[in-house]
Amino acid sequence: MFTNQGAFVRKLEERIAHEIGVKHCAMFCNGTIAIMCLFKAWDLKGKVLVPSFTFAATTQALLWQGLPIQFIDIHQKTLTMDPERIEEAITSDTAAIFPVNIFGTCCEHEKILEIAHKYNVPLFYDSAQAFGTQYKGMPVGSLGDAEVFSFHATKLFHTGEGGAVVTNN
Repeated sequence: MFTNQGAFVRKLEERIAHEIGVKHCAMFCNGTIAIMCLFKAWDLKGKVLVPSFTFAATTQALLWQGLPIQFIDIHQKTLTMDPERIEEAITSDTAAIFPVNIFGTCCEHEKILEIAHKYNVPLFYDSAQAFGTQYKGMPVGSLGDAEVFSFHATKLFHTGEGGAVVTNN
């Protein structure tokens, strides 16, 4: 009932997808595994740009997939990835941009999205700490090509443990 595609899991996936306004929500045992499965599903090769300030699991999940990381400086006030530093760091070896929406604060999504489109690089968000947050009226979870949530007991919205990938893809 509560695990392995049980009735309550499927109902929660449907409800989260509906509330965020995306087509799909896939639940996982935790946010780290959700990150690993997201990147494995996209079968990316090359460096992933991540903020210099994040929880260790953000980068560990990528390294476990064999994806090298490149740290990008953050804004001192928001603690989120600085879009100017993103564009400076992008090369032909960049596989994805993976900002973190942290402490309920969203990254400068419009600027980051513009960069992702300009260089044709997937944009994923680690939104583990931003479930329920909005960016200019849009719910976090509906911003990138896909986003990851954590539902660990330390989060505002939790299921005791767990995580999810949300996407329209």
